[in-house]
Amino acid sequence: MREALVTALSRYAGQPLTKEVAVAIVNATIPFNPVDITQFPPQACGSLTFQAERLQDILPEMDVLSRAHWQETEFHQHHLKMNLDYDVMVSEENHGSLIQFTARCGDALVGNLRVYLRTSRHTRQKLAMEDTLFLLAEHRRGRNGMRLIEYAERCVAGLGYYEFRATTKLVNSTGRLLEFMKYKPVATEYVKFLKE
Repeated sequence: MREALVTALSRYAGQPLTKEVAVAIVNATIPFNPVDITQFPPQACGSLTFQAERLQDILPEMDVLSRAHWQETEFHQHHLKMNLDYDVMVSEENHGSLIQFTARCGDALVGNLRVYLRTSRHTRQKLAMEDTLFLLAEHRRGRNGMRLIEYAERCVAGLGYYEFRATTKLVNSTGRLLEFMKYKPVATEYVKFLKE
């Protein structure tokens, strides 16, 4: 990556650093290489369909769903304004380090599971990290949440990912679901706001 950065910087040396030049340098350094989501066939689960979709193609729908999720689970941050950085998420998607899984009931987006793809700095193993897991309340019946997670697990395992990490908020029962699915609690996260 350093060599690609040096090459890209030398190509634009002497030019004003405009947004376009910056984007060109980033694109030369981190190639456009999104995960080919067509390799993940949709899966029916009762009235729901699980699939991978391009986040950039569903941003307005995803924003509505994200706001519902925020209101339900992010009590500790309600003094902050939700301000998701979709530009960075889409960039990560374009560079192959984010997959957006969705749950739809007909055409309606009713749930999602966003996964970041990483390599552990400690083991050098490929790992998938859940960022967001949410189903609208009326679609949490049965094993829909578990089936969505299992769908994402199969997809990332097919890409060679060895480990799947998931988090849960204390305000919901997702931890019990994860433990039922053989996930092991390995850490506790604490939050402190240094400035109100």
